[in-house]
Amino acid sequence: MAKTLSVNDESLIAVADSIRKKTGKSEKLTFPAEFVSEIESITTGGGGSAPAVEVQPSDVNFFDYDGTLIAAYTEAQAKALTELPTPPEHDGLVFQGWNYTLEEVIANADAADVGALYITDDGATRMTIEVIERGAIILSFTQTVASGVQIDWGDGETQLSDNYTDQQHINHTYTAAGVYTITLKPVDDCEIGLGYTSPYQVIRGQDTVSKEPPVVVKKINIGNGVTRIESGAFTGYYELETVSMTKNIKYIGRPALQYCRELKFLTIPRGVTTIFAETFNYCYNLHHISLAPVIKTINSAWQYNCSLERIVLIGGFNLNATNGIGIFSGCTMLSQAVFKSSTLSSLKGFSGNMFYGCSNLKKVDFAGVSAICRMAFKESGVEELEIPETVIDIDDTNGGYTFYGCNQLRRISLSSGCKLITQAMFGNCYRLQYVACNGDIIKIGENAFKDCKCIKTVDLSHCTAIPTMTAAAFSGTPSDLQILVPAALADEWKAATNWTTLADKIVGV
Repeated sequence: MAKTLSVNDESLIAVADSIRKKTGKSEKLTFPAEFVSEIESITTGGGGSAPAVEVQPSDVNFFDYDGTLIAAYTEAQAKALTELPTPPEHDGLVFQGWNYTLEEVIANADAADVGALYITDDGATRMTIEVIERGAIILSFTQTVASGVQIDWGDGETQLSDNYTDQQHINHTYTAAGVYTITLKPVDDCEIGLGYTSPYQVIRGQDTVSKEPPVVVKKINIGNGVTRIESGAFTGYYELETVSMTKNIKYIGRPALQYCRELKFLTIPRGVTTIFAETFNYCYNLHHISLAPVIKTINSAWQYNCSLERIVLIGGFNLNATNGIGIFSGCTMLSQAVFKSSTLSSLKGFSGNMFYGCSNLKKVDFAGVSAICRMAFKESGVEELEIPETVIDIDDTNGGYTFYGCNQLRRISLSSGCKLITQAMFGNCYRLQYVACNGDIIKIGENAFKDCKCIKTVDLSHCTAIPTMTAAAFSGTPSDLQILVPAALADEWKAATNWTTLADKIVGV
């Protein structure tokens, strides 16, 4: 006959406590029946409902559409892959594949962030919204076929789009608060562009194009027919959390996802080869983005003030900056940036202000970059840099301040193609200790090393002639600084214009 466990049965108490620890339960157990049943319910080898092991980032990372890290591989593991991982199933979605091929993953096994692509199981684009109160909205999109889109408003009402091609702006009123799913289904092979030119969001309030809609857009799943996400399509959707992308998307406009503050991840499909300026500005929670290795052009400030942690750019592309705003300016969580080009000549260079203010930036791989423009690393967190030999210009026009205020920078080696140390290039790099100039420096600009309070060595021993220099180039540097120069030029160097005040620091080698 079963009995309730007594607190005096010390041996059984210990067994019961162990069972409760494994099962996560706290109730008393009857002996022996409940002891047996509870022990049998424990998963062999795992101990009850053991939590799943969280995947940790590595060299090659595979992300689901919502940013969940599905799998991660070291470089060696990635090179040994014979197939790509399979993501988990999602209700209403069909996995289309990854935005990298197996061959591309193996070729870029040292660094790749790979994203999953899905399409809806019924082919309809779904936009899940929450209506806060009774509200009138406008649904904006483009269509290539007249009456080419079947619209379901999610409240029992349906309609066809208007009987003409190009832009559509269709009114609808929700009479009650609640959660609704708007669906767009193409008819007769119609191609759809979500939204219209900025500031026409795909869903907005009826009274003015600049007012937030009386709904909250939470989730978007792209379906058949959608080939374009037009300028401003999702701009200002502060609570948009996920967007599942299809392999059919060919265009993402400017600034399509600006101010999507809750968006954590996005997969860019292979059909998109240009990323326009401001596309992801102020996406404060955007930690990762997967770009297919086919990008050709990236314009300024497309990730300004985001929470991006790593960026991997692969392909033959240009990096452009306009209006003095750098592509990754203000991304204070960015710790690693990898730039690789299959056609090195097409990777023109790091644009102005590129990493300005990226205070957590620690690792930059940029073999193939040909130029570094003004203020590219200003006030970033880099600690050591070796400028690759592909770089032939640093600030050669409108230059200056390339590494200004990099307070963590301790060592830097310039490529042999670098001929100039421009204005304030290393100014206020308080921890900088060593600068190796592997090229024939011909000019050192104003305040080039101003207030480098810890600098010990500037190696100019590869110079074939004495570079010109402004008087204040080394102002605020310590008394034990050594400037290494070719021994054959040392005496002449010490007597040269503006070098005489540094004669005691010049050492021939």
